[in-house]
Amino acid sequence: MTIRTGGIASGLDTNSIIDQLVAIERAPINSLNTKKNGQTAQISTLAKIKAALQKIETAAKSLDTQAELFSMKTTSTAEASFTAKAAGNAGAGSYDVTVTQLAKAAKMRSAGIANTDLAVKSGTVNVTLKGGEAQSFSIAAGDKLADVAAKFNEQIDGATATVINDGTTSYITFTSDETGFRKDQTPADALVVDFAYTGAVGNEIALSTVQAAQNAAFTLDGLPVTSELNDVTSAITGVTLTLKKETTQAEKLKVETDPAAVETKLKALVDAYNEAVEMVTKETTVNPTSDRRKTLAGDATVRGIRNALSGASTGSIASMANTPFPSLASIGIKTDATGKLSIDSTKLGTALATSPTAISKLMNADDGILGRIKTATKSYTDADGMLTNRSKGLTDSVKGIDARIASLETRVETYKAQLVKQFTSMESALSKIQSQGNAISGWI
Repeated sequence: MTIRTGGIASGLDTNSIIDQLVAIERAPINSLNTKKNGQTAQISTLAKIKAALQKIETAAKSLDTQAELFSMKTTSTAEASFTAKAAGNAGAGSYDVTVTQLAKAAKMRSAGIANTDLAVKSGTVNVTLKGGEAQSFSIAAGDKLADVAAKFNEQIDGATATVINDGTTSYITFTSDETGFRKDQTPADALVVDFAYTGAVGNEIALSTVQAAQNAAFTLDGLPVTSELNDVTSAITGVTLTLKKETTQAEKLKVETDPAAVETKLKALVDAYNEAVEMVTKETTVNPTSDRRKTLAGDATVRGIRNALSGASTGSIASMANTPFPSLASIGIKTDATGKLSIDSTKLGTALATSPTAISKLMNADDGILGRIKTATKSYTDADGMLTNRSKGLTDSVKGIDARIASLETRVETYKAQLVKQFTSMESALSKIQSQGNAISGWI
């Protein structure tokens, strides 16, 4: 460590002189740090803009099929008897539904057993269910009714055993987890529980059918339909019909587009789009009052994002040129003077009521709006996209600046050490001269 004792002999503030000379030598480093800070800020802002564009991509991707774009709603005139849920790919329509019977699960129950403390005969229990796979478990000597139920529940998939007691007598009940039976089965095939005893002592479990497996049955516009389940997914494309109760007459089921839900989905895309436009505008403008420039003011690459987004979202789609809905504006999504999008709910609702299919094509055709928007954003966000390359270039530049600064810092430290050495030598020489002068004065 160098000890600096400035100006003792010369009377000069050599420490201050050294600091000023070093400050002059550091000027290039300060300039490089300023440049580095500016580029680091640009990298940070570019990352935010890239994230905003990726948010648009995510919103667009979430709508790129008819099922994802549309929301359908259903109404039933007999919700106590049946309800329905519709996916986006369901077609609008009205149907007459008559529920004649509900699907039921097979259930078997034993004869009453008065003495449950008495063990069940040992042996094997063989079980076959609607799926057809054979399962089994063993009854050990000494197992009681509750033990049989516990083993059944632990080792058999697809059915449940329960012990019930009416106050004096106990019963074991076996119930299939699934309703109905397959077309290649009879109701009895849906639950088969067979006791093969090997032990000679104990209770035997004699089973009888309490409830036969039953498939649901209903008519849809007069056509008879059956289902193993009460949740029916195959009768109407995109619609899950849940049967709850038999009806005495035909009831109405209506499936239609839900404009409010569709608007909510489109609004997520519009909001992401507007957020990106606002961010690009903010980061590329100059405040005319203060003349303060944003980090990316004048940046042609970033300014081009607004043009790319505008080009993707405005204008007509070639494949929809001869339809009522060739553009976003035609369905109520317009661009304002700032470049942002807005939704006219009334116009969108009218368009959805007129032709949902046409709107789906407008958005998802090969040359559709969503594809154009994703192409525009990916040209900036992909691994070889413009923003990605711009950020990489700036990152490489910052690394180069850091290397240059490190080199200059070494040079400045060397320069400073030389100054300290030179001024220290000067002070030492002056001190000797002064000592000699004082000695001569003492001799005279």
